[in-house]
Amino acid sequence: MALTRADMTTRLVKIFEGRLARLSDDHVVWLHERLQFVMQDALGDALVHLRPPTPLPPPHAEFRLPFDLDELRLEAIGFLDRGVWSVSGDEMFRRTDQDGRVIRTQEEWQYICARLLLLPLELKQRFRQLATTVRYTEWDDWPEKAGSAVRCLSHIGLDWYDSFGLLNDPVNGWGHGVLVLRHRA
Repeated sequence: MALTRADMTTRLVKIFEGRLARLSDDHVVWLHERLQFVMQDALGDALVHLRPPTPLPPPHAEFRLPFDLDELRLEAIGFLDRGVWSVSGDEMFRRTDQDGRVIRTQEEWQYICARLLLLPLELKQRFRQLATTVRYTEWDDWPEKAGSAVRCLSHIGLDWYDSFGLLNDPVNGWGHGVLVLRHRA
């Protein structure tokens, strides 16, 4: 009996059920591309709309994008080892700030926020948030959280905006969509 596309998809979903949640978005895309080519070979379909598979991306911790904002020389860096989905904010900064180069003053933060249009497009294409160690203190309705959050740049669609993230978020942690913003050496 020949397998149909629906049969093959159902079997593949059962095989990978529960495992995809532990992979980064880049790894899921990589796996999805390979599974489509396996299905194409198994079913003999000519799926001309598919592009060839892309190589597996490097671990998040190896990502480093240097750029300049006028005279400020910055880099956005990753912090997760392969196979790790997320870490606490304290651990994220421990891994990236051994030499004190992460953005930490309100003046630096304001300088960067005034130049959001100069941020590299690649950051928006692959990541949703840039973290700093500048403390978020505007807790009018939640004063017990003062000092437990840091300022971040986040984006929805085309625009970056000033946001914050809890250092030790018990639900989400800090994962693959986040990079740390720091000065270049």
